Amino acid sequence: MAKIKSGKIVKKPAGWAGNSAVRTALAVNVDLGHKLKGLSGDVESSGKQIRSTLKCFMVNARSICSMEKRLEREIFTKEKCLDIVAVTESWANPDIMDGELGLKGFMLFRKDRVSTREARGGGVLLYVRNDILAVESRELNDIVCESLWVKIMLGQSNKFVLFGVCYKSQSASDQEVENLYSVMRKAAEF
Repeated sequence: MAKIKSGKIVKKPAGWAGNSAVRTALAVNVDLGHKLKGLSGDVESSGKQIRSTLKCFMVNARSICSMEKRLEREIFTKEKCLDIVAVTESWANPDIMDGELGLKGFMLFRKDRVSTREARGGGVLLYVRNDILAVESRELNDIVCESLWVKIMLGQSNKFVLFGVCYKSQSASDQEVENLYSVMRKAAEF
């Protein structure tokens, strides 16, 4: 499991221009050094050497679909040189195209609430910088709950680091909550 090198919880991230939707955010640096030990040669991703630390940011957005919030994401992500951005409560739905949620220089992974149940709000997103090799973890993402998981591949080896974002709504059914705990247990076994 990746080690959190440093982190802090902030009520409103510095540099985040919006004033209504962002309630809580978490910024962490994830140390991958122990995962990189024992690999022969340089660890590369898309032809570039991977650093031993990834800068990650998690935010509960309470809707991320407006143009104002899109600009906020782009400015903040670029300013802070982030590698991975996790978003809860994206409020995205199938009527919203990936291009409307996209972030320049990042791959978008998404799971809308409607894939788990019919209700407004919810949904989770992961943005992973384009030069980092990331693949969706189907075995975890097929479980019906608001969680999204990607494997960050470490060079030519079979090693990877699993990153995920989870959200538990206050209105989640008992079955959805059990599924969420189940997927987190399975993720811990990777």
